[in-house]
Amino acid sequence: MSADSGGVVLAAVDGSGEAADAVDVAAQLARAWNAELHVVHVWSGLASALTGVIAEGAARRLLADEAANAARRGAVVSEQHFLIGAVAGNIELLGDELGAVLCVMGQHRRSRVGRLLFGSVAAEILGVTARPLLLVSSAADWPPRRVLVGDDGSPAALAAARLAAQIGGLYHAEVELVRADGPALGGGGDGVDVSVAEQGLVADGHQLEPLAGGAVRVAVVHASPYAVLRQGGRDDARTLVAIGSRQHGGLVRWVEGSVSLQLVHSADTLLVVPQPAPASV
Repeated sequence: MSADSGGVVLAAVDGSGEAADAVDVAAQLARAWNAELHVVHVWSGLASALTGVIAEGAARRLLADEAANAARRGAVVSEQHFLIGAVAGNIELLGDELGAVLCVMGQHRRSRVGRLLFGSVAAEILGVTARPLLLVSSAADWPPRRVLVGDDGSPAALAAARLAAQIGGLYHAEVELVRADGPALGGGGDGVDVSVAEQGLVADGHQLEPLAGGAVRVAVVHASPYAVLRQGGRDDARTLVAIGSRQHGGLVRWVEGSVSLQLVHSADTLLVVPQPAPASV
């Protein structure tokens, strides 16, 4: 995926302040990439026969109001999309239809109990999406001053690093690649050879410098990947944490855990990039 060649940036809205901030961020990126900004709202459709028409009308007005408010703040909204049904599935299908290069959503701040009770649309989308997902919790966290990328040497990590470096370059942010040599969630030690890991990070950093617009810092840290990225995001409120997602499913995800899913619930500003599709032969 090349984020600088036009296309569509898709922003999902739900009437929250976080979603409004996400639209503003999406508008900035769309403008920088010469892309169209599309705004989507998905209504669950769960309503009685008596209240269904009223509820749907309110949901449609919510979308119109969000787009109008974004326009008043300077965004150029190319198109609005109102969908009915499962939120994650509909957003992903729309993204496929539009060829969206990025989906941007508000990152809701819930307690641990709240997350258990209500789940997370972002986490659901992460489980099915084939495109990068950017989560924004507050306009105060944007633009980033620092971009922190988890680099484990995988294709997904390199894809995340490339897009994160592009975003960092737009705002002259410091870009850093970090490799954690501690155990991943649910796993044993990685047995990382620090010197080899540093060499790999340096090589990746050199590839990213044209995108980042400057030198890329690298570091190998003795801790779990989740701990490194979570703490790194908290050291500076305006840090964009970026990570590749290998999209393990079912038993594999349950056994190994998922750093990206854990970060969805803890990072203020998070970019998750799925594993690139294999090239067709």
